[in-house]
Amino acid sequence: MTQRETVFQVAAFASTLTVASPASAHVKWFAPYIVGAPPQPISTVLADPWFWIGIALVVVFFVLARLVEISPLGARVHNELDRISGPLWNRLDDYVRVTVGAFFVAIFSVGGVYLTPDLKTPAEWVSWLQLLIAACIFSRKTMPLAGIGILALWFLAIRDYDLFHCSIIWRWVQVSPLI
Repeated sequence: MTQRETVFQVAAFASTLTVASPASAHVKWFAPYIVGAPPQPISTVLADPWFWIGIALVVVFFVLARLVEISPLGARVHNELDRISGPLWNRLDDYVRVTVGAFFVAIFSVGGVYLTPDLKTPAEWVSWLQLLIAACIFSRKTMPLAGIGILALWFLAIRDYDLFHCSIIWRWVQVSPLI
């Protein structure tokens, strides 16, 4: 990667910081989370010193990782990582299916949730649908059914909560057709 590409990537990342909206400030994994609570205002998040400490640590580690990456040691590390992860890359579709299947077995065992533990449901059949999705994910013939099941759970979660609280699930909706 050239220096020009690196500068472009940093500029692209910095430009994303300027388009934050109040919904983007909802930090539900790093704070006590109440589904019905509105998101914190962006000004509250930006006034928190822990937020800036976290940003500073990320930037420092990013710069250090980039310095190692462009050094001669970086090329050796990349080659070794490519050698180690080669078998995984050759069967990446199987790896993704196993991971998604394991996820659905895990939320089946939790029970009473849609696609995240935050979004609860009293419907018992939802858990059994999750187990069925996990079973369907492993065969190419039944994968479309798993994708339809994932979308159905997402739409049910939107019905019971709202789109804002289900936005993180959108990643599953984006992944499900690719499985």
